[in-house]
Amino acid sequence: MALRQDHVTNVDREHLLDWAAAIAAAIRGRRNPLMVQFSQEMGFGEAITASFFSEVADSFASAALGMWYVHGDDAPEVYQSSKAHRALLATNGLFPQPY
Repeated sequence: MALRQDHVTNVDREHLLDWAAAIAAAIRGRRNPLMVQFSQEMGFGEAITASFFSEVADSFASAALGMWYVHGDDAPEVYQSSKAHRALLATNGLFPQPY
């Protein structure tokens, strides 16, 4: 007997955090393994799903989100991780902005 899986297709890399939020809301409370397939790509499975979560985690370090504390002597550096993605990198870690 095979395990039932939740298979999400047509995930757009350009709107990754929006997709991650929608997927999290849709599968909340389920115990089925999740499989993700990106739009206009053939592959899917455990490696692609792991890549999805890795890219979501990387997206949280985006300088454009404005959610990280970037002032003071220990301010994180901004580096270009791809053409469109500027991320923050700090030796002591990232700290959220006060709300």
